[in-house]
Amino acid sequence: MWAGVAVTVLLVERTPELIRLEEKIVDAVTPFSVSGGTAAAFVGADANAETVAYVETFVPKSSGNNYIPHVTAGVAREAFVKQLKAEPFQAFNFKPVGVAVYQLGNFGTASKKLWQSAASETIR
Repeated sequence: MWAGVAVTVLLVERTPELIRLEEKIVDAVTPFSVSGGTAAAFVGADANAETVAYVETFVPKSSGNNYIPHVTAGVAREAFVKQLKAEPFQAFNFKPVGVAVYQLGNFGTASKKLWQSAASETIR
């Protein structure tokens, strides 16, 4: 539960390649990390307090051994998410074809694209 809604995610297998990518991303963003940010740093400047606090503490709380690779599917009412979780789920494979960097909006949504890899570019 987050700010009154249930955040729904699909967990991704924690592979050595994915862990290396996560480590490289943390290394790349660390020089830009600051504390004391406000909602003004987000697209729309209306980010709730939970979003601001989550982003400020994301790297120390969610990286390294605490890294849980996932794809956020969305937010919904808690009862609906509990119903989804109770139903059978068929695992599936997928492969990303690119990567992009976004400025976040409320609830950590990718709101404003800042950069995108070229379709033929190899992501390392």
